[in-house]
Amino acid sequence: MKLLRILTIVWLAAFCSAANGQNIIQVVGSGQMNVQPDGLEFSIHIRERGPLVSKLFASANQKTTLIVNTLQKQKVNPKDIQSMQMRVTPWFVYENQTRQQRGFELSRQIQVTVRNTEKVAVLFDEVFRIGNLEITDISLLVSQQENYYREALVKALDDAKTKATLMAAQLDTKPGKVVSLIELNSQNTVPEMRTMMRSSGGSESFLPGEVTVTAVIEVQFAID
Repeated sequence: MKLLRILTIVWLAAFCSAANGQNIIQVVGSGQMNVQPDGLEFSIHIRERGPLVSKLFASANQKTTLIVNTLQKQKVNPKDIQSMQMRVTPWFVYENQTRQQRGFELSRQIQVTVRNTEKVAVLFDEVFRIGNLEITDISLLVSQQENYYREALVKALDDAKTKATLMAAQLDTKPGKVVSLIELNSQNTVPEMRTMMRSSGGSESFLPGEVTVTAVIEVQFAID
């Protein structure tokens, strides 16, 4: 036990340094808020292949109109239907180990944000009925994310204090005033989020699970 205590003190001392002649102890604190998302963001991809670009444009425009009308019918705000990017590339196939151009491929991406996740499964069903579409890049959204991040930041501060107190106690001292405080994930960027989606098995319900909003800080405390 005595050897273990000596090793523990040596390990803790590795976190301590001197700054301007003052002994400090440095810790990293983290805090999390698990919240239920209230929005969903995803991309709808249209892909058309054929010999004539004009016909591909006509078909893509027709499907785009059907998609937009379907989304609006499901109460999606027109302002949340954006980024209708379009690209046309040659369409090649391989025959007898030879690459041959059959025509062109047109792809179009529509970015969609849904503010109410309760009917997302029904919305997906309606969109897929249009045919030859893909839904990708699905991510969960939290409208009050900044507020949750601030709460996580307070928890991170408490975590840092707890760690510093525990470590200092092993050195027969206690943390004093804060010498340095660094926020490792800035408020100006989206906090780290881990998402999980679960389906209840029915086509009319959608259980989005939880989003974890995380704050991480680095604190230096003065010690005697």
